[in-house]
This record gives sequence, C-alpha cells and structure tokens, in this order.
Amino acid sequence: MYRRSLAALPEVAIPDGYQLREYRPGDEVSAAECLSAAFGELWTSEKVLVELAENSATWKMFVIVHGQQVVATATARATEIAGQGYVHWVGAHPDHSGKRLGYSVTLAVLHECAAQGATWAILTTDDPRLPAIQTYLHLDFEPIILDESQPERWEQV
Repeated sequence: MYRRSLAALPEVAIPDGYQLREYRPGDEVSAAECLSAAFGELWTSEKVLVELAENSATWKMFVIVHGQQVVATATARATEIAGQGYVHWVGAHPDHSGKRLGYSVTLAVLHECAAQGATWAILTTDDPRLPAIQTYLHLDFEPIILDESQPERWEQV
C-alpha cells in the first residue's frame, strides 16, 4: 500500500493513560511481547533490536506505552527510493484493541518520514489483517496492484 503525500498530516492523538514516545534501550523485551501478541509469532528482544531498533535502515522506532508496558509499536525506515518512507512492523497488543493505537503509532511514523524528507510512504501487509488494512485506508493509503489476482482480493477486502 502507499500514501501519495505526506503533506498536511493530521496531528497524532493518544488516548488518556497512554504515552507515545521513541524506543528507548530496555524497551525491546516489552516490544517483543507486544509484537508476539499482535502477530501470533515469536518475537525476541534480539529480533526487535536487529530488525527494528538498531537496524541501519531505521530512522526511528516508536512505541506507545501503558504504564511501563509497550502496547503498540511501528518503525519509520528509509528505502533506496528517493522521497519514499517505509512504515514497518506496525503492531498493537490485542488487549488494548479499540483505542486506535495502530492508527496513532502509524501516524507518528508518517510524521517522522516527512521530517526525514520523504514525500510519500509505502507499507506491506497481508490480506487477513483486515483491521490493519482498515487503519491504513483511514490514513489515506491506497493499494498497489502488482498482479492479476490483486483486484479480486481487494474487492473482497
């Protein structure tokens, strides 16, 4: 999916009791728990460090915390295409669903992409992730059609 422009992004709003901030060393354990719960696959603190927090392509990793617990995360990354930002590994803990945390953390990433000089952004997701796709559509992302099966798949979405 792609967002044509990063101009005139809305402000990020966070629900009461939550805080949006940049990743800090030590967050990797809680972020791994959040991502494991969000995606149903094992994330370790080492994987968070290597793939997200300390990856050379990462501009910033954002977390939303509730108390000391990471409950949502997303990463702003560079790509090899000039002017393009990449929204990477957006995840929100299912215990905190319905609070638009995925929307908020993705919007924070879009603001960071713009701050880094990107003028548009991309992300990848999977068909079954309907709540995430709805979030991205609300953030003005559009599908990228890469093969003949995709128009029918998007029609189903």
